[in-house]
Amino acid sequence: ITEYSNLEQIVINDKRPLVIVFHKADIPQCAQILELVSALESKLKSTAALSFAKVEFDAAKQLCLRFKVKELPTTLIIDETLNELSRIIGADSVQAAKSIQEIAEQSSERIQKRMLALIDSAHVMLFMKGDSDAPKCKFSKQIIQILQEQKIDFQQYNILSDRAIRERLKVYANWPTFPQLYCKGEFIGGVDVVQELAENGTLRSELYGNEAMDLNSRLEALINENPIQLFMKGDRNYPQCGFSARIVSILDSEGIEYGTFDILSDPKVRQGLKEHSKWPTYPQLYANGELIGGLDVIAELSQLGQLHNELGIDPK
Repeated sequence: ITEYSNLEQIVINDKRPLVIVFHKADIPQCAQILELVSALESKLKSTAALSFAKVEFDAAKQLCLRFKVKELPTTLIIDETLNELSRIIGADSVQAAKSIQEIAEQSSERIQKRMLALIDSAHVMLFMKGDSDAPKCKFSKQIIQILQEQKIDFQQYNILSDRAIRERLKVYANWPTFPQLYCKGEFIGGVDVVQELAENGTLRSELYGNEAMDLNSRLEALINENPIQLFMKGDRNYPQCGFSARIVSILDSEGIEYGTFDILSDPKVRQGLKEHSKWPTYPQLYANGELIGGLDVIAELSQLGQLHNELGIDPK
């Protein structure tokens, strides 16, 4: 590092403390500290708790001046906001090792808590490069397409903006690449695993388990609750939208007996039925468990005199 802007960028991207060794090649004590810090960097790599950098005094005098470095070697540890956490002057290996390891332990605990909070922040959590609007790699783009096609609700986190979380996730999941998908705090896999689950038709059940199966069972039961079943906003006596009011009027004028379900009363049914029927709007009319259509379809069938026939019932 030779410029303050370089150092600042490292701290912003890494979101973890930075250990900086200010040194000169012709000072023997500097070599001792560099060797120690290099060994600690290797030892602490799996924790992803710290970043490390070297500053050559003669090549970065302005940077040395900014941090008030007057003696070499100087080992400086700064936090994510560029505030000084520790300063070890000279080749005090014992003090340097102690300070670095103590701050690494504190940082590791913070990163772990932050990572677990992110994993648990949504039922389905995706760690990816970029975001859903602008994926930064083909694998992230591919997994976004799969999740969207499968109508999976998920939150996302851009690991390119947070090296500490990126490195810690690799260790936590024992998975060296991204994207990574989690459900209810548990690691599911990368894009290959998610693609295989989607192709096998088991992705939703893997992510939602009995909840997804229970909802599907409930939807089937509601659809078959009556031979003619209308899913609408409100009920036949008090429709809550113009489209629901119009379809009720048509069915009543045709003398059709039917049951209703108010989709405003249950958000899970409201969203789940759209996915179940592949029909994005309400009202929806079913006959003998099969979707007939929405308002436009029912209105057209009524105008053509074909509504009773389509519903499988005799005109009254």
